[in-house]
Amino acid sequence: MENMGKWTLLDEYIEKNFKPIRKRTPDDISPRRGGKLFVARKATPFQMEPITSRKKPKEEMAMLRDGALEDRLNQMDDTFQEKLFELIDKKNLKDSDVYQKANIDKRLFSKIRSDSEYHPSKATVILLCLGLELEIDTALDLIARAGYSLSFSTKSDVIIRYFIENKKYDVIEINQALYDHDVNVLFK
Repeated sequence: MENMGKWTLLDEYIEKNFKPIRKRTPDDISPRRGGKLFVARKATPFQMEPITSRKKPKEEMAMLRDGALEDRLNQMDDTFQEKLFELIDKKNLKDSDVYQKANIDKRLFSKIRSDSEYHPSKATVILLCLGLELEIDTALDLIARAGYSLSFSTKSDVIIRYFIENKKYDVIEINQALYDHDVNVLFK
């Protein structure tokens, strides 16, 4: 970690935002629960509705039979692939501009374009966000469409978030920051 002085602002961002997952300890075992592991969790603003207000399983099944499932399937958003190429078109970029800037192999990019069933890795999706120089909200949306997220409980995700939020899209610099902070790099 000899380059750590170089990352002062990044280190401050990590210190402020990184929330590692707490390891469970023997203190988490509650004798009141028959010795079962119990971890008290903070309430969040995104709580589920109370169980008492939920529909009964028979009512839910009736809704599915009545076409509610088909309605939901018909209202699905664009896929990762559709959104990716929409963004490329919107920015008037050539495919080669994107995969070169993202440091992605031409064959991999071609596979993403031609195979609608292909599911890219999280690192590939992040590299594409960087290659497109996406704002944080758009990047998070594209990452979510691929089935991933940038978590505040994973140091590498916090580092990537820092660079995107600060509009620093140099994949070599980001890879170096990840390496210097002893986390997995995006590419070798």
